[in-house]
Amino acid sequence: MAARLMNTVDETFTRAQAENIGVSKNFIRQSVRNGALPCVRAGTKYLINWNAFMSYLENPAPAVQPEPSIGGIRRVGG
Repeated sequence: MAARLMNTVDETFTRAQAENIGVSKNFIRQSVRNGALPCVRAGTKYLINWNAFMSYLENPAPAVQPEPSIGGIRRVGG
């Protein structure tokens, strides 16, 4: 049976472990959250394309920084 192309974070981590790719599940999650790793949201899950994941590991894109919001609650002091 061929491996699936689109996987959840957990499935991507499991496949990476099976192929001896040294990444943590937290690294994958953070890369998805900050927009550096392309993914598709399906309900509450994020689906990661395996080929895009491998391309990201070979040439990581800089993280997309959210624009600062105007107003709202901000931390005061240091």
